[in-house]
Amino acid sequence: MNADRQTDIVEVPDCKYPRSGARLWHGMTTLNYLKLLAAKKFRISFLRWGMAFLITIFSVPNSCLVLLQALFLGRKIWRTQIEHAPIFVVGHWRSGTTLLHELLALDENHAFPTTYECFAPQHFLFTSSWLPKLLSFTVPPKRPMDSMPVSFDSPQEDEFALVCMGSPSPYFRLAFPNDKPPYEEFYNMENSSPRDTERFDRDLTYFFKALTLAKKKRLILKSPTHTGRINHLFRLFPNARFVHISRNPVTQFSSTLRMWMIMDHIQGFQTPRYSQRELLQYCFDVFGKMYDDGYLNQVAQIPAENLFEIRFEDLTANPVEQIRKIYSHFGLANVDEVCRKVDNYFSERVDYKLNQHQLSEEVRQEIGVVCSSYMKRFGYNEVEG
Repeated sequence: MNADRQTDIVEVPDCKYPRSGARLWHGMTTLNYLKLLAAKKFRISFLRWGMAFLITIFSVPNSCLVLLQALFLGRKIWRTQIEHAPIFVVGHWRSGTTLLHELLALDENHAFPTTYECFAPQHFLFTSSWLPKLLSFTVPPKRPMDSMPVSFDSPQEDEFALVCMGSPSPYFRLAFPNDKPPYEEFYNMENSSPRDTERFDRDLTYFFKALTLAKKKRLILKSPTHTGRINHLFRLFPNARFVHISRNPVTQFSSTLRMWMIMDHIQGFQTPRYSQRELLQYCFDVFGKMYDDGYLNQVAQIPAENLFEIRFEDLTANPVEQIRKIYSHFGLANVDEVCRKVDNYFSERVDYKLNQHQLSEEVRQEIGVVCSSYMKRFGYNEVEG
């Protein structure tokens, strides 16, 4: 993180991630992993070659385990029917998607992809009973960007599974953060190629079928990258439901900047060399693709009964009330038991504190311009934070 400190927009985070910590790429097969590196002509920073070598070693048993699951369970997975329409939690990064996902996952009638399943999407049915125990040391107890607890059993983003499967995903930017970001069309899928779209559909369907085979419950799924894809996901999974969570744009953008800096430092095969101003512009560009060209452009095509919108500020102020509203809107059962668990969830985290960021007036005004349509729809009158 070598940005000029005089032009910093937010405080540069001090990221201390263990060398043995899990990276996205640890779940890839050798073929997909080498394709990832070859696409950037192996332009790996000197200090990252050790990480690259260790992931290469991990990729070999991954490849073998993927083949074994395909051989013994492949047909059974593809024959599995997703009987219950999934619920997707969507929203911009740092808007509260993780919190909302974890609350909805408290319902025993629901199932969710775990961190392990997202890092081993093509062999978790074959390995989840034993391999996580051997690899538990690779998962730090807290997420580096916000100190929220995490483990192999925690609810996780299904976009990580797509990355490990080699499917088209904007998250491949993390591997080489100094280069032009790939697959930006997948922030809304309006102009994704037929070939890439077919690969995306096949891999996502396979993963959801494998989860359904393992858990036989309605899936609760969460990925910020799905926010601008709701129309495509609704066609792919008929009658899917969507819960969108919004947050004050200033808080959201400042926290997102910090998140990307941390993730690029942890996941990248290059030492990040962009300035925070360049990273902020990237965030603005992604926001436009995700919302102006994505969610806000597609939301009218989703039936009202299949969509619920919530604000982070309302969720944290009265979580039980907001969860009741979601359950009522979608006609879900077991609401009283879930609300009791939600109340306990917050009681156990009473000392948790949100990260605080201060932005200049200039940056606040820029955010107000970029997010004007977002602010109007979700009721944010001023860019305060």
